[in-house]
Amino acid sequence: MSGGGRPAAAGQAWGMAVWLSITGLLIFGTTTTVLAKTMYQVNGYGLSDDTHDAYHTFQKPWAGVLIMFMGMTFCLLHHEMAVKKAAKRRSEAELTDPLLTGASADSDPQTSFTVKSLVVIAPALADLIATVLMYLGLVTITASVYQMLRGAELVFAAIFAIVFLKRKLNWVHFVGICLNITGVTCVGMSSILSGSGSKEGESVDAVIMGMGLVVLSQMVQAGQVTFEDYFLANLNMKPMAIVGLEGLYGTLLMSLVILPAVYFLPGPDVGGRQENTLDSLELLKNGPILVLGLAQMFAMMMYNFAGMSVTSNLGAVFRTILETMRTIFVWAVDFVLFYGFPELGLGEGITPYTWLQAVGFVVLVVGTLVYDKGDQKAAAEEEAAAAAEVEGMPPSEPASYIAGAPMAVPTASQPMSFHAGPSSFKASMSLNAHSYSRASYTGSYMSPA
Repeated sequence: MSGGGRPAAAGQAWGMAVWLSITGLLIFGTTTTVLAKTMYQVNGYGLSDDTHDAYHTFQKPWAGVLIMFMGMTFCLLHHEMAVKKAAKRRSEAELTDPLLTGASADSDPQTSFTVKSLVVIAPALADLIATVLMYLGLVTITASVYQMLRGAELVFAAIFAIVFLKRKLNWVHFVGICLNITGVTCVGMSSILSGSGSKEGESVDAVIMGMGLVVLSQMVQAGQVTFEDYFLANLNMKPMAIVGLEGLYGTLLMSLVILPAVYFLPGPDVGGRQENTLDSLELLKNGPILVLGLAQMFAMMMYNFAGMSVTSNLGAVFRTILETMRTIFVWAVDFVLFYGFPELGLGEGITPYTWLQAVGFVVLVVGTLVYDKGDQKAAAEEEAAAAAEVEGMPPSEPASYIAGAPMAVPTASQPMSFHAGPSSFKASMSLNAHSYSRASYTGSYMSPA
């Protein structure tokens, strides 16, 4: 994959970095989902009341959301280190060549970082709402179903782009959307027909409610993507900084507003509360759940970093393929946990309708790839129309389309550009929650800075 004329050693180093990024995305991407679900299934010693023993499971979706946003916040540390490293390189370059101005390609003198940070508040709120809905839904459904249902984001994002941004789809886009809807339906029906959720004896109503919350979360997240793509496309802000800021805002809101609110609201948790934060802290202190939570934070940070490297080096379409493999790995790990360690009570088993879930998954993947072909078709038509105009010929029905130009696989000497233009939504965005491969921000991201 090295560019022509590169030294062999440099080409090998670049290749190793890419392979490490691919491996990291698959490992940490799988880990984030599996750990989020596993935390709900692990027991620890907490508080007790008339209906709850002291030894009970950590079914704390609101606390789980806080842990996830804390993990995202650590992306700010990586961003800050990368910025300092880039500044040092510029300073050394100026000493070597005084003619250099020292201006960064990513600098934006017209917009301060503080102003940019405030703009991120709106998508951060949407991300918070979507994450809460996802984690509430994850309580009652299996990790594999949860992961697959998130493919519904593509459908909602396309609808929002048509309704609010007045975009038009070609027939290939519509085929991809229909396949996506069919795949989501098959996945959902498999869970309902099997009558099984995240634990033995889960009611069908609870499973349906959980799936509904996850699908609803994808509608919110699609709105977030539409907002980010339209308002943040030209903000000239590094993706890791945006992820970290959204994590910081989410952490503050969860800690100062939401967790205190759910503590005082009535509900099914210990003490008759919606979620007893004191019980959550006690469980974290007296069991393995704290280790799982810390691992979840670390995995979230590393997943975002690996995702950026993969997308910048290999393109968003390749990232989509890897995200598909991530879903397969989540399913495989769940099977291993269920059959390999039955005493733990973790994971999920094979049901008479697992085949239907597998069919739905395949259809989802095909639908996403077909939608991407629609992006490519639209881009080709617009390029042809532009060429015809340049030659003085009347364009033949130029296509107004949802996505920007297709993201080709670059060579080592050709870093990936992240600017597809405002209001674009690529098929590759639908599988990448909490990671900004889905955003089309200016600048390459081989080494986030």
